[in-house]
Amino acid sequence: MNAEQIAEIIFALSIALAFSIFLTPVVVAIRKLFYAPSKNEELVQKAIEKNHVVSAKLIKHWDLESVDDPGNMYKEMGIYQYEYHGKTYKYRFIGTTPLPENLTRYFVNNPRKVTSRNELYLLKRSPWIKLFFLTTFLLWMITFFLMKSL
Repeated sequence: MNAEQIAEIIFALSIALAFSIFLTPVVVAIRKLFYAPSKNEELVQKAIEKNHVVSAKLIKHWDLESVDDPGNMYKEMGIYQYEYHGKTYKYRFIGTTPLPENLTRYFVNNPRKVTSRNELYLLKRSPWIKLFFLTTFLLWMITFFLMKSL
């Protein structure tokens, strides 16, 4: 490998890194729009199969005052309590007045991290770093081969 080839590789890598910084959020947003809803239903079914569904009971609640728009909508914060395998856990919930007495919540692996049925996919780890490196690698290969063809 001569100095010219090494310079081309480094140049292609630097261009790929620069573009992937801007392109990764776009890829994550597209993934969230199209992939996450189907993944959420799959996670809900797994949670139901594994009996990772809990019923939380309201134990304490209070009104929240909106600083931005005090006359708009009343919100309350409530602390819910639930049991899973003999252990008691607490969950905070913010909602409109009045808060329901019981909530059904789901979790993937950790019973401390419960959420609603529609937001279960948010508990999974974010793919940002994997997608960043994948995008960088793909852009590096494209840039390198485009430089070779010119």
